[in-house]
Amino acid sequence: MPQPHPVARRYSRALFQAARDRGLLSEVAADLGAIVTFLRTDGAARRLLQAGPLGTEERQALVARLFAGHAQPIVLELLQLLLEKKRFALLADVAADFEERYDEERGLVRAEVVSAVALSAEEAARLTRALNVRTGRQVVLSQRSDPRLIGGLQVRIGDRVIERSVRRSLAEMRARLYEAAVHA
Repeated sequence: MPQPHPVARRYSRALFQAARDRGLLSEVAADLGAIVTFLRTDGAARRLLQAGPLGTEERQALVARLFAGHAQPIVLELLQLLLEKKRFALLADVAADFEERYDEERGLVRAEVVSAVALSAEEAARLTRALNVRTGRQVVLSQRSDPRLIGGLQVRIGDRVIERSVRRSLAEMRARLYEAAVHA
């Protein structure tokens, strides 16, 4: 997963501290997630808020109409500030960084596993337990499949990748064969 924009990290850090001080971490995390999901699915709203024909005050009024009563005031303040500073496009990065901070606060770490075929519930549970031991934290696992791996799996935790795929093993074997000296 790419690192959030450095400016987004600053907004996230400030929002996280304010939410923690007010005891609203879970509510703010939920609101940010819901708003980002809404904006991903509603292209018209996203375009209007990011780069549409509306001015800043009109965008701020639109945010108030869309989200007032559905999000914590602290989240609305963030949205208004991002619009004012012409940084609304950073909202997804702010939300992602906030979620990462919130996970860390709760002792969670997210891992993505990619396998050639979907893992069974038992395999996913075994992998989660092994990753819990390896990381010393509670792992939240997301899965997707990629038949190009041929077999095995790839696990990404933050910026670390653990790969035990057949495709990688074959590539390493091929490289070793090319490097091997040929004797007559």
